[in-house]
Amino acid sequence: MQHTNPVVHWAGKRKVPYFTSCKGRADEAIMAKALGELGIVSEQGCVVDLQPLNVYSRSSHVLEKFFGNLKQRLPTSEQEGFEMKMPLSEEMVSVIKKTTNDTTFFDNIDKECEFPEVFITSKTVTSTQDLLWCNRLLSSGAKSVAILADMQIKGKGRGKNQWISPLGSMCFSFHFSIPQKCHLTKKLAFVQYIAALATVNAVKEITDLTDLPVRIKWPNDIYTSDGVKIGGVLVNCGSCGTVTNLCVGIGLNVNNADPTISIAKLCGKEIPILNLTSKICMAFVEEIRVFNELGHDQFITRFRDVWLHQEKEVRISVGRISCNAVIKSIDPDGFLSVQNMADGKLVSVQPDGNSFDMMENLIAVKAT
Repeated sequence: MQHTNPVVHWAGKRKVPYFTSCKGRADEAIMAKALGELGIVSEQGCVVDLQPLNVYSRSSHVLEKFFGNLKQRLPTSEQEGFEMKMPLSEEMVSVIKKTTNDTTFFDNIDKECEFPEVFITSKTVTSTQDLLWCNRLLSSGAKSVAILADMQIKGKGRGKNQWISPLGSMCFSFHFSIPQKCHLTKKLAFVQYIAALATVNAVKEITDLTDLPVRIKWPNDIYTSDGVKIGGVLVNCGSCGTVTNLCVGIGLNVNNADPTISIAKLCGKEIPILNLTSKICMAFVEEIRVFNELGHDQFITRFRDVWLHQEKEVRISVGRISCNAVIKSIDPDGFLSVQNMADGKLVSVQPDGNSFDMMENLIAVKAT
């Protein structure tokens, strides 16, 4: 079946203070280079055109339903065919135009896999995570929606962190819902672990290198085996009636040279990002299925096989917990399980609000 591709054009321009969150001249230089690759003048307060959103689906019925949902939520005066103004955020106004095209994304998704129902691409967005989590017009129109951008100008990390997203990196988010009765709903801390494991496994599959030195750093980062960060996972979640809505964002250095190292450098060849996102989606769906059917114990065993920390000695400074400890595992609630070196007791450290500084071997409350 040919994939239908309506295009959402951003109308107008927006001022973006690019460097307000950068920590120094090195960050500014990296961002300037990234923006320059897209022909954007990187000056504070400069004006940039946000690019069209290309919307795809395997099913014309799903696509008509998706755009029908958008149409129903707009004022009657703006409902003329598929050309309409649509507020996607406070400062953006969009115009939808219906066209046709094709994408290889669904060609790389197994026919039995119905995730995601809708796939969106764009050259430049503010943040893929914001577009799906903060704009329910996009995320509520299908059971699952994914978005891939060539570049972000306000990429998100944990807390208030910014993620630098130069050309060649993967900027990817997907939104989906699970029933409240689902096993995973009671174990939401595991979602970031499942996404991280799916990403690592997809990278190893697409590079055809099972020994590729890509590992997981607790709680949500992708690292090289020698301790260089190359990616991360961000999860937003919230309950609504009988379902839990989840939005997973994945940022990964795939083909970009800066700011650290990339998958391409590790394996010695360029990686097709579109194919990688397809493999991540399929791996994520499979991990969810196995988790729900077999529980968390089997997942934890496979997760520990690719993380950096087994039996690592660390210092813990979280709330009333202050001790030297040895990392043991992930407990059934999704917390980090460490053994106090003084008394041998196991202590659980929750992932939310805490971070692991590998340089200092310190797990502490994350700075805001």
